[in-house]
Amino acid sequence: MRKILILEIALLLISISFASAQASFRDGFIIVDQQDTIFGKVAYRTNARNYRVCRFKKDGLVTRYTSSQIDGFGYMDDKFFSSKVLNNQFAEVLVKGDLSLYKHKRHYYIRKLDGGVLKFESKNVKLMLDGKEGVILDDRWKKYLTYLVSDCNIIGEKKLRLTEKKLGKVITDYNKCRGTNFTVYRENRPWVKMDFGVAAGITRSSIKITERSRQFLSLSENYISVHPSAGLLVSISSPRTAERLFLQSEIHYMKSSFSSFVSLQRSLNTSPVQERHNTSIDLTTISIPLSVKYTIPNEVLALYFQGGINYDHQISPKTWIASEKVYKGNLETIEKAPFTFDRNQVGYWGGIGMLKPFRYFKGSLTVRYFKMGRLNQTNGFIAKTDRLSLLLIIFRK
Repeated sequence: MRKILILEIALLLISISFASAQASFRDGFIIVDQQDTIFGKVAYRTNARNYRVCRFKKDGLVTRYTSSQIDGFGYMDDKFFSSKVLNNQFAEVLVKGDLSLYKHKRHYYIRKLDGGVLKFESKNVKLMLDGKEGVILDDRWKKYLTYLVSDCNIIGEKKLRLTEKKLGKVITDYNKCRGTNFTVYRENRPWVKMDFGVAAGITRSSIKITERSRQFLSLSENYISVHPSAGLLVSISSPRTAERLFLQSEIHYMKSSFSSFVSLQRSLNTSPVQERHNTSIDLTTISIPLSVKYTIPNEVLALYFQGGINYDHQISPKTWIASEKVYKGNLETIEKAPFTFDRNQVGYWGGIGMLKPFRYFKGSLTVRYFKMGRLNQTNGFIAKTDRLSLLLIIFRK
């Protein structure tokens, strides 16, 4: 039943999100014949797809353009792709000026005004030295870059690294030194961004008892609690380089109560013994989920998937069992704690959700499933917890 519920909710979220995915076009333009710019809507897709083809919407008609048909395309105040760098492919333009920087997949390319395109890469090269085979790192790109900007002497003691941030800084400083016009695309997007949010929702927690010895037959095999939960979140991303990926850290507080009634029939010295056991379990849990989140961007309704590890700490866990035994007409009542808890559990979790931007905040609806480790310290049985949560999350915009 639980698996069916998870599947139904997940399919609902996916269907709603993909229904809105038809609107995944953003204001943009294409450039034809070097100077002619046509404005319209451009499909907002991953770079891997944009390197191959541009999907452009004008007056409701969607047209596919390859690098042989247009000079470039882009989004307003966002990315720009050029067909004048590589053969039969678009390349993303990071900086455009006297010295320009481009990116295609994991490689970077630099071109000086009216010059050729240089591919910058670090790679391991095998060589023979004194009859032995070895491997060295080929980083000649550093020498090439130093030469290209030598007329401005801007590198100095800087440590050169083959990253978008480091290369972009060198190229930008060079163009500033030259005093000519240049453009840094996506300059308004930060390298690191932190989004803070609050979460509230409802959680269905379950405790499953397995491998019970005879001593613990008074415990039910399943305990279920439905309870509210609340938490705080921080989501870290790099909108400049990887807007789809997020690292998310959270802390949640929840109180859950479980109970069961078990009736047993036993025999003692050939006489029947009737037992009735009422068990209660109260947990106050601090939960700390850590996850990686992947988002499919959409201006209307974005879909995301996430998964990671989770740590639970039980604050003052309580368990109690009230037992009645009837033997030869005599009633015996016993109350005790049936087992002790391990206050710390580690497990894994996954989730799916939707994110919608509003004027002052971003709202998210997500469903999550947690599978946690062993709950009890007492030997004689194994108690493990899992839970299904439906959360509403509000991020500050």
